[in-house]
Amino acid sequence: MDDKTLYARLLGLTPPWGIERVELKLAEGEVHLFVALPTKELWVCPECLERAPKIVFDKFHVAKHLNDAVDKVRRSEHRVLRTNGKEWLKGTKHDWLRNPARFSLAEWRHFLRLARRSDLKTARAWSPKEEFMRFWDYRYRGAADRHFRSWYNWAMRSRLEPIKHVARIINRYYENIATYFRHPITNAAAEGINATIQRVKAMA
Repeated sequence: MDDKTLYARLLGLTPPWGIERVELKLAEGEVHLFVALPTKELWVCPECLERAPKIVFDKFHVAKHLNDAVDKVRRSEHRVLRTNGKEWLKGTKHDWLRNPARFSLAEWRHFLRLARRSDLKTARAWSPKEEFMRFWDYRYRGAADRHFRSWYNWAMRSRLEPIKHVARIINRYYENIATYFRHPITNAAAEGINATIQRVKAMA
């Protein structure tokens, strides 16, 4: 019998609850037990009494993963281009990460000249990043599911490992992400406060 099973029995835990890990603190003479539910275990919603994923993954964190993937592709490609004397991506970091709605018309036209270059890996990474964000515009789960499956297949064919990596993460936690359509909550307010704090700190 392994440690997790032993301590689960001692505590009287029954499925789906279980011991996630056991940490022995020999110097302190303590045993730390971490009790958890399986990742995909469903809670019963106290309002509708239906079983649903216990977490709603915030869309801003999904966007951050996608932005990080695009930036990883950009940095790698920029290094290669610079060795060949090409500065096409110099100073463009924030353009690839910016919400298109925040471009001026002139900025958008200038950016599209880069974004439409099929020979740039960064442009090929940017396209699925932007396409996924349409996911949040759907009103119904079924339509969102179809959009995601199409997007996932596209991302996995991108031949860009950072994009494929994020696609796998989103696929793994898709049920938690899609719970947004039943419980459309975000931490936008908290993110806004945090951004304000960071600006104040920078000015201090």
